[in-house]
Amino acid sequence: MGNLVWSPFIDEIQQHSVSANVQLGAIISAYAKAESVSNLIDKVGAPDFVIANWQLRTLQNGASDLVLYDLLRDHGISLYVNNLLHAKLYVFSDRTVLCGSGNATGRGLGLTDNGNIEAGVFVDLDLDDEIALKKLRDGSTKIDDELYEKFKRAIADAGKQEEASEIEDIVLDGPEESPYLISHLPALKAPEDFIEFYFLAADEQTNRASDRQRFINDICQLDIPTGLLREQLQPVMEEQFTEQPFVRQITEQIRNQESMRFGAVTDFIHQHCRDVPVPYRWEVKEATNTLYNWLCFFFDDLEWHTPGARSQVIYSTLNQS
Repeated sequence: MGNLVWSPFIDEIQQHSVSANVQLGAIISAYAKAESVSNLIDKVGAPDFVIANWQLRTLQNGASDLVLYDLLRDHGISLYVNNLLHAKLYVFSDRTVLCGSGNATGRGLGLTDNGNIEAGVFVDLDLDDEIALKKLRDGSTKIDDELYEKFKRAIADAGKQEEASEIEDIVLDGPEESPYLISHLPALKAPEDFIEFYFLAADEQTNRASDRQRFINDICQLDIPTGLLREQLQPVMEEQFTEQPFVRQITEQIRNQESMRFGAVTDFIHQHCRDVPVPYRWEVKEATNTLYNWLCFFFDDLEWHTPGARSQVIYSTLNQS
């Protein structure tokens, strides 16, 4: 078990970044202010994303601020908001995290003379933790210019309210719920890769960092529980994968056509995906290549081959005599 670390948190974060030679990957903090996050960026580099709580009372009383979005946008950092968030986590690229009481504010990080007395601990993330963090991010709302302007107008209107109890939070719609997203298709090249990775020891998974990220994407998208036995895993994978709406639609199209060339499948996925912005064709091609392997693994009637030097053809034997 790790020892407690105490405020100022900014010193602990910087010391860990330097001593372990790691980057700050994410800031997850109920309260977050632009000046304090800017200080973190200057000292330890830009994180990939920030998740904060943007209840209107929080913004109006200055515990968090709207200009955080301007700062992060200028640095190419994504901002997500989740109004159930109360956690304070500083996640590093080596899969360690500082978990404690300190928000990403001047007093929380110890950037002011009257900083709070904060305490926390550095811990190593296990697979379940990483899955939970991805689900937290996926379940939060990404701020864009349009939503940012909506918050600005709401804060201006809240300032005109005579009673604080009259302030109503913006209803966040959450992330895109469409089942027809490229990100909902498998990321690992083949189901066999997923099965192999599922049973690797944690240290072996760590040595294959790029595969680990794809694996975490797939285990979340397919909603596969951890801790399954070998004989349990494949049936659960099959049920979850074959019931995906995008997979059902593509499979139906292939069966109706009896065979489809690679370009036709790519066009079909590109036309039906609801990603915003619409992905490039080369991104869809990568997803299609991977999808072929998964489809033919779980559907007995689907096969693919490359006739001559021409493109891959996937076909169904369902209607063949």
